[in-house]
Amino acid sequence: MFMTTAASPARRSAGAATAARRHRGEAEIVRSIFRRYVELGSVRLLKEELEARGTKSKSWTSASGRLRGGKPFSRGALHLILQNRTYLGEVVHKEQSHPGEHTPIIDQPLWDAVQAQREQHH
Repeated sequence: MFMTTAASPARRSAGAATAARRHRGEAEIVRSIFRRYVELGSVRLLKEELEARGTKSKSWTSASGRLRGGKPFSRGALHLILQNRTYLGEVVHKEQSHPGEHTPIIDQPLWDAVQAQREQHH
């Protein structure tokens, strides 16, 4: 007979702590991308700096067992990150932005500075 057992509270707690550390690390990379873009004024220079530091995209294993991500950020990926309102704590539905239920990773002044910089380049 096959039986399943739930993870012990200690294992669940350890797993949650690991996930929280991973998410904090990912959030810090996003904040750094926004801050450095404002300071450097160029996605090309930002990409070069991230590559020099060895900063790579998040990696994960797909359901089929393939390793995904974990690669240097492309310029296109950086552009998408810099316009993603999710990091501001919002959700977008049918091109309308709404307050999200998640905690913002960046604040409004940083978002505004990045968007102003992006507008100068278009």
